[in-house]
Amino acid sequence: MSKSTSFCTNCGVSLKPTTKFCGSCGTKKEATDEYVSPKQYKQIKKTERMREKPRKQELKDYEEEYLSRLESSSKSKSKTGSKQDSDYDAARHRRSIERPAGWKSEGTTLILAIILGILGLSGVGHLYLGVIGRGVGILIGGLVLLIVGAITTMFVVGIFILIAYIPLFIWQIIDARRLCRQYNDYYEEYGEEPNW
Repeated sequence: MSKSTSFCTNCGVSLKPTTKFCGSCGTKKEATDEYVSPKQYKQIKKTERMREKPRKQELKDYEEEYLSRLESSSKSKSKTGSKQDSDYDAARHRRSIERPAGWKSEGTTLILAIILGILGLSGVGHLYLGVIGRGVGILIGGLVLLIVGAITTMFVVGIFILIAYIPLFIWQIIDARRLCRQYNDYYEEYGEEPNW
């Protein structure tokens, strides 16, 4: 056997010096200037296999240690968690399950904003949520637009004024819904009505 013969590092089959891949298993031939005899190759493989077992055992031991540390830290956190934290979490959970008296219904807000807005009383949804300033402003603005538009309908300007009420009507519905969600989130978080 010539010195230029090499062996596959995966399966041990002898390879020609010009081959790039093992014809038996398809492993790429490693470029090496050093000749390895079949006996030396078997010894190398044997030491690699011997090394693998302790490495696997080492990984297993590390995993067990990590899991035990994880369990002990979670137990210590549960023991050291303050009574105040657990009371707060329980109160928040209770508030999220049962609707408190101060909770505002999104459905009611939308009904007030839509139905009364069609009748010309925009802003009542805001008043229901306690946003008095904005609600009164929308209500007065909507009434002024409708009254001025109705009076000036015989002129062309009145129609444009009445059409200008539509964007106000749509905006106040969207804004009332958004504020209702903010109100309920604040109430759930702090247990009291927001100070608009």
